[in-house]
Amino acid sequence: MPYWFEIEKVKLTREQKRNTKLTEEQIKEIKELRKKGLGYKRIASKFKVHKNVIRYYCDEEYRKKQIERLKRYRDNNYTKEKHREAIKRTRRYKAKIFGLKKQKK
Repeated sequence: MPYWFEIEKVKLTREQKRNTKLTEEQIKEIKELRKKGLGYKRIASKFKVHKNVIRYYCDEEYRKKQIERLKRYRDNNYTKEKHREAIKRTRRYKAKIFGLKKQKK
């Protein structure tokens, strides 16, 4: 398996990628089961994945929406610093709403 910085240079097959949960054969079977009328939850429990994974492969519109969401996320350059600031804002907001005070060590 190549290192993370080598991935751009090497084209991996679906089965070689670490984040792949389903094989091509399983995806074909999922599509067939969906055409037969089985629900997302039932198919998901059979393959031991979340129902949104099944929906991703069966629903073209949902897939396009998810891909667009990921592109927007990557384009915004969401850095660790921005993430930390967002967490701090959220904590301050919750403290303000619920009347919590910062605990002293």
